Amino acid sequence: MFQARASQWDHRLYNVNRDCAHNFGDVMREVVARLENRRWPTLVGWLAERGVTDAQLGDACAAFCQFVATATQFPPEQMQEALTRCGWFDQPREAQVAVMATLGTVLAGYYWAGVREACILGDNPCLSYQDLRQAGRECAIWLARPAWQRWLLLRWRAVRRWWGGKA
Repeated sequence: MFQARASQWDHRLYNVNRDCAHNFGDVMREVVARLENRRWPTLVGWLAERGVTDAQLGDACAAFCQFVATATQFPPEQMQEALTRCGWFDQPREAQVAVMATLGTVLAGYYWAGVREACILGDNPCLSYQDLRQAGRECAIWLARPAWQRWLLLRWRAVRRWWGGKA
C-alpha cells in the first residue's frame, strides 16, 4: 500500500485510500450492506417498531449519496441547503438516524484502522482538525433541528443573500 509524507519533517503518512473524499463509495456500499444484513438487533428492532421499510432506508441512503456526490456542483450552497435540495429532510427521521448510525459504525472502523496504519513511532496523524470538528458540530445541530426551524432559517438565508448580505 502506497503511503507518502507531505514533507521530510512531517512523520505523518498519507494514503489516498484513507482519504474520506476518496473512500466515500466504498463506505456507502458498506453502509447499505450493513442495513440490508440486519445484524444490529437494536437498530433493526427500533426500525421495525416504527414501521420503517427497506425502501425508506434506500431512499435515505440515496439522498445522502446525492448530497455528497453533488457537493462541488453548487459552490455557493451551504451544507444544510444541499441536504434540503437532495431530499434528505424528506426522509423519515428514523431512516435518517439509521443511515447516520450505520455510517458512524463504518467510519469508526475506518478511522481506527487508518489512524493506526498512518502513525509511526506513536505520532498522531491529526495535528489540528478544529475546522472539521466544528463543521461536524454544525451539521449535527442542523440535523437535529425540527423541520419548521430548518425551513425558516433557509428562507431567512435566502432573503439575506438576495438583499446582498452574506447568508
